[in-house]
Amino acid sequence: MLSALQTLRQIPGVLTRSMCHEFSIPPERLLEDLYRAYLDARKNKRGKSYQLEFEYRLEENLVALRDDLLSRHYKPCPSTCFVIHDPKTREVFAASFRDRVVHHLFYNYVHELFERSFIHDSYSCIKGRGTHFGIDRLRHHIRSVSRGYSQPCYVLKVDIKGYFMAIDRRRLLAICRETLERMRDRPSDVEGNPTQSDAPQAGSGKLVMAGAAPAGLDSGK
Repeated sequence: MLSALQTLRQIPGVLTRSMCHEFSIPPERLLEDLYRAYLDARKNKRGKSYQLEFEYRLEENLVALRDDLLSRHYKPCPSTCFVIHDPKTREVFAASFRDRVVHHLFYNYVHELFERSFIHDSYSCIKGRGTHFGIDRLRHHIRSVSRGYSQPCYVLKVDIKGYFMAIDRRRLLAICRETLERMRDRPSDVEGNPTQSDAPQAGSGKLVMAGAAPAGLDSGK
C-alpha cells in the first residue's frame, strides 16, 4: 500500500508545478515538509473531528496549502475562541487544524536557529527540557545561590498578564527577521553551533516565537 506521501507523488502536476520561482524551497520539498508538519499537528489529535475532516482530503488539502504558501496567498483562518476555568479562567484562541500544520512547518524550519540564542534556562517547546530538567536546574540554582544551603535565597515569581494578547506583533516580526538574518550566514563550528564571537545576545521559546519577544527578561538586560 502506498503511503500518504507516495500517494501525493501520484497526483498529476502535484510535484512539478512551481508557483513562484523566487523561492529556494522546491515545491516537492515543501510538500514533503508539509506532510511531516501534518504528522506533528495530528499527534494526540487522532479522532478529533477537525483532524479527520482535514485527513479525509489530505492530498488536496496539503497541495492547496503548498500552493497558497508558494504563491503568497496563504491567510490564516479565524480562530475558535472559548473560555476554560482550570487551573484559572482564561480565554483560549484555537487555530484551525490547517493553520496548525503551518505552525508546525514554520517551527520545524526555524526552532533550532532560535534555540541557539536562548539562555540555558529556557524550556518552552524545547526537546529535552521538560519538567524534570527544569526541576534539576532549579535545584542547581538554589544550591549555588545558597552556597550549599548555608544561607537564605529567594525566588521571584513573575507572570506577564495577558502576555500573548499583549504581544506587539510588529516588534515580534522584526525580532524574528533580525534573528534569521543574523543566523543565515554566521560562522559556526563543526557541529553547526554558532561561534562564540558571533553568539546572539538574548531570546527565549508560544512555539518559539512568543518567547523571542521578552528577550531582555531572560538575558538580564
